[in-house]
Amino acid sequence: MRGIYEKNESESSASLNSLFVLFSHVYDPLKFEDAIKEEKWVSKMDEEIDDIEKNDTRELVNLRQGK
Repeated sequence: MRGIYEKNESESSASLNSLFVLFSHVYDPLKFEDAIKEEKWVSKMDEEIDDIEKNDTRELVNLRQGK
């Protein structure tokens, strides 16, 4: 007899699929090219860059030659 917390592989996959479906209605672009097509994402990216600059948390550097 299995315990209540023991699942076979197909039950685990079903649980993961259910979790994916729960959140799949949320659309986040996966590529920069897709994100810049929507004003809300451009605005969020601008906010993030402003925060990075304000907090001085990153340093912009030039790429090495050939990169």
